[in-house]
Amino acid sequence: MKRTLIVIPHLDDETFGIGGTLFKMCNEDPSKVRVLALCKGRNYKNSVERKKAFHIIQEHLEFGYTVLDHYDMELENVLLRDLTHVISSEIYKFNPERVITVSGNDIHQDHQITSHAVQIVVRPGKTPVNELLEFQIPGSEPFTSTYFDTVSDVSDVSLAKQRMLSYYTSENQPDLIQQERFKTVYRKFEI
Repeated sequence: MKRTLIVIPHLDDETFGIGGTLFKMCNEDPSKVRVLALCKGRNYKNSVERKKAFHIIQEHLEFGYTVLDHYDMELENVLLRDLTHVISSEIYKFNPERVITVSGNDIHQDHQITSHAVQIVVRPGKTPVNELLEFQIPGSEPFTSTYFDTVSDVSDVSLAKQRMLSYYTSENQPDLIQQERFKTVYRKFEI
């Protein structure tokens, strides 16, 4: 399995977007998985709730992680060079072969900013990363036409993903149809 850094804007994106894939990777070798979350929640109360859910999942799956101190919807106020510096630092500390992040075509501005910062950092020849995947958050790309060309079958772990989703009690749960329970779709970039 490739060493994989997952860069997300919000605590919960790791579960809503690629929970099944995350579960499968950690079952194979959790030491090769690290999550970098750029935001901790919408406000103090939500941050406490999301961190609690995230830590339950992290303790079960045993992946490494870093959570920054920004609130949701504040990434537009953070200098892009500061975000790229943090992502670069994580890459050089963890030395991943692959980075997975949210889609830049997402309707949410924090997702767009995160995707852009990751693409800047992993451009060819600048890091040990040789694969970049972007994933879709169910319900967050209703107005775009992103072509996702890679699919990870997670039908065998759909119950595990459902359990992971249940820990995020303060977040809107997507409709069962929108949960991508049996596949996780990615857009793959050549590096």
